[in-house]
Amino acid sequence: MIEEVWNRKNLDLLSELYQSDAKVYLSSEVLVGSERLKNDFIRPTLTAFPDLHHEINDIICVGDKVAMRYTGTGTHEKDFAGKKATGKELEYEGVIFFNMKKNLISEVWNHSNWAEKFDAL
Repeated sequence: MIEEVWNRKNLDLLSELYQSDAKVYLSSEVLVGSERLKNDFIRPTLTAFPDLHHEINDIICVGDKVAMRYTGTGTHEKDFAGKKATGKELEYEGVIFFNMKKNLISEVWNHSNWAEKFDAL
């Protein structure tokens, strides 16, 4: 998911990875469904940070649960979340917890220091 969707920008893959009613819990909101995730979160982020890249630092899978720790880096090249493009590099860290159902992602909890790092750009 991280490599194909975020790093290779293959957003069409989301509908194959997520259940249609999957819930994604972000720091500021809950998105329901892969289309909202794609259009309201991932696409705007990749537009503003076109070179955004994630490295998976740790991943643990137990039954229908996956936990992952990651690092992301990208250059703020377009306006985002009310902030004019700065041309500065953003580096942040986070953890994601996935619940799987029938081999598809059904719930995601994403926690990172993105907001703090973005505000400091």
